[in-house]
Amino acid sequence: MTRTSDPTPRTPDGPPASSSFGVDGAALRPPDVRAMRERLAGMILPGASDTAGWVDLLGELEALKNTATAAQARLAVALESRRRRPRPNEGHVPTGEAAPCRTR
Repeated sequence: MTRTSDPTPRTPDGPPASSSFGVDGAALRPPDVRAMRERLAGMILPGASDTAGWVDLLGELEALKNTATAAQARLAVALESRRRRPRPNEGHVPTGEAAPCRTR
């Protein structure tokens, strides 16, 4: 099982998986995610006699869902952190303290 703090893509058995998404320092981009989503939406299910293949596919899709959820959470935390970072030419008000009042 992959730990959420470990960004290395892994298979359910543990060893690193080969993937073009996020490997070799490549950033994940919206068009990449959209293409994967569209590919999954239009996928053809394995043959009816391949129930073992279905079980494997269900496991991989579950792992993909969990990985996507973890990536979404990391991105949300990074975005919130970026939004809270003081910008140049703006004062920084530590959490819990009021900003100084300006009078005319």
